[in-house]
Amino acid sequence: MRHIVQFSGGKDSTAMLNLMIEKGMPIDEVVFFDTTWEFDAVYENIKQHKMKCETLGIKFTTIKSEHTFDYLAFEKDVRKRDGTHQKGYSWCGGLARWGTSEKIRNLEKYCRGNIEYIGFAHDEQQRIVKKRKGIKVFPLNDWEMTEADALNHCYKNGIEYIEEGFRLYDLLDRASCFCCGNKNLKELRNMYNHLPDYWDRLKSMQCRTSRLYRKVGIHQLEHRFEKELY
Repeated sequence: MRHIVQFSGGKDSTAMLNLMIEKGMPIDEVVFFDTTWEFDAVYENIKQHKMKCETLGIKFTTIKSEHTFDYLAFEKDVRKRDGTHQKGYSWCGGLARWGTSEKIRNLEKYCRGNIEYIGFAHDEQQRIVKKRKGIKVFPLNDWEMTEADALNHCYKNGIEYIEEGFRLYDLLDRASCFCCGNKNLKELRNMYNHLPDYWDRLKSMQCRTSRLYRKVGIHQLEHRFEKELY
């Protein structure tokens, strides 16, 4: 039985991995599931930790879905409950968290039969207590580290997640996929004002699906944020 760390590149899994290394805990492999929709700052952090792991002789593996997330979101033939069909699952978020399900399914399949270390913080008990298959270990919870503690750990170790001159976690509550349908208005407003390249990508995505982002659509949100500037 091997010890596998699930690593997303965000603040929590980063703090977990770094502290596990510092404490000399057993790590046979680190696995990252790539949606291809992460922020550039997250990908840079993943790159740095991949190099760190390889220097320490720890295997680092990147896995992906059989089909790209773009294909699943906008091209896959999806049969709806009423018998009609649509192109793609559209936005991931709310009750339609197909991307999360895809990520968990692939990670569970890859890690099956081994001890899995997952970076859920001490103040995320609702995520920890869920019924899960296999042997799951939550080091941050064992150490009573909150999400804020994990972020402070990253900052103290020079991991700031810089995007367009801003620290990503100053703009967002969570550094999940840039197109996550669960982003709140504060996060979306900050993306519009400070991360225009990602905002343009959101507009391009909206043009590929009939389902409106957050029930109003990216273009309507842009109109709202524009008015707030004047």
